[in-house]
Order: sequence, then C-alpha cells, then structure tokens
Amino acid sequence: MEGRLVALAMMIGGFGLIGFVTGSLASWIVDRISVEDRQRDATGTADAAALLDEIRALRAEVAELRSEVSVAVPGGCAVTSGREAPPAS
Repeated sequence: MEGRLVALAMMIGGFGLIGFVTGSLASWIVDRISVEDRQRDATGTADAAALLDEIRALRAEVAELRSEVSVAVPGGCAVTSGREAPPAS
C-alpha cells in the first residue's frame, strides 16, 4: 500500500511538472508573437504616417498645378483627356 501512495504522489507530481512546462512554453511563444506584432504595428504606423505626409504633399502639388493651369488658360478650361497639355509657346 505504501508503494502505491508513493507512485500516486509521483504521478501527480509528474502531471504537475508536465503542465507547468507546457504552460511556460505556451506563455513564452505567445509573448514572442505579441512582441513581433507590436513591432510590426509600430512599423505600419510609421509607414502610414509617411504615406499620409506624401499624400498631403501630392495634394498640395496638384492644387498648385491647377492654379498654374487656371492662370495659363483663361477661363480655367479643364483638361479631361488624361494627356499632358502641350507646352505653351
């Protein structure tokens, strides 16, 4: 009877140890993945900010070009063909 109790205690301890090791490994993996996700999100945020800055600059350039076209062409005629306008002579 005494041997069976020792065996029972060892099995319970073994199950506990296996559970602890498995839980620690899973926690470590989840932490590594979340760190990578945070780094990727930070990079994505920086990229998005750079793209927004570039879009703002392009919009300003388009507005400037539109004002130049409206000054160069009396009446502000819009070019709808999608081709570049010929150079002014």
